[in-house]
Amino acid sequence: MPRIYLCDDDLKELMKTRKLVEEYLKDVQKNDCQIFMYSDSQKLYDYIESCESAADIFILDMLMPGKDGIELGQLIRSKSRDAVMIYTTTTEDFALKAYGVQAQRYILKPVEKNELTEALDYAYSELGKMTEDEVTFSMKVADGIISVPISQIEYIENSARVLWVHMVDGTVYKSLCIRQAFEQVAQPVISDSRFLQPHKSFLVQAGQIAQYKTGEILMNSGRVVQVSRNRQSDTKHRYLEYAAKQYL
Repeated sequence: MPRIYLCDDDLKELMKTRKLVEEYLKDVQKNDCQIFMYSDSQKLYDYIESCESAADIFILDMLMPGKDGIELGQLIRSKSRDAVMIYTTTTEDFALKAYGVQAQRYILKPVEKNELTEALDYAYSELGKMTEDEVTFSMKVADGIISVPISQIEYIENSARVLWVHMVDGTVYKSLCIRQAFEQVAQPVISDSRFLQPHKSFLVQAGQIAQYKTGEILMNSGRVVQVSRNRQSDTKHRYLEYAAKQYL
């Protein structure tokens, strides 16, 4: 049974959310689920940082002193792509940032029971999905051929006919010199709807974008990827389309 972590610097909101979660768990008879509360986001951040994985449910306030909800989300996502994140906030202004860490739901305060119920129903349906059929990307490296899960690729850079594959966990793989065109070699990634090609030499995973601005993309790792002039319209459209689908 997954654990549920609540984090909000407003103690009144924190206790209200806990009460709604407890009511939900009672209604759906998930009585053995543990709830952990944090009013200090730094303490939750430190705890997650010490864990090997974070495949649980997190209900996070977006705006908090110290570590905000996005910083927590980035750390959680670096630990596990299976974790479910639900954001609560008083404004919609930061919704696009929530897309960047692949948050499953974004709820405006005051949190209503029916909205939280729907979010938790979805969380339980998504949590821990089987990944045996994970699609992989293969390439030749100095030691042979490697295959990596496409979902764990942050971005791919083609530089002087060499592919640099940057993974979500920080690992970087360098291919041997490719003989075919980049679009041919990277076709499994290009055909994946999660990826955008903002530049002829880059493929980026939409869910790993921390910030999208005209002319450039900031990835969660801190890398800035330029968006070429002739790809700006299509890249922005595809990113917004991807972001919208996360909330259907």
